[in-house]
Amino acid sequence: MTDINKAADDYRAAVLKRTGLKASELVCPREKSEMTPCLARDGSLAVTERGHCAGCDQHVNYLAKKEGQK
Repeated sequence: MTDINKAADDYRAAVLKRTGLKASELVCPREKSEMTPCLARDGSLAVTERGHCAGCDQHVNYLAKKEGQK
């Protein structure tokens, strides 16, 4: 597992812990469509080749940093 994939899975775990929701219940405010993979729901499965979220095109490290500030 790459560092970016681990960061994505850690981000997913942090979001789910903070919200208390199951992944299937989570709706990300940044996602383009509920059909698009999302880091908050899908973790590393939603990481693009550039290290961005497929759902909102934000970099994994940026999203993880923002989550850490909450």
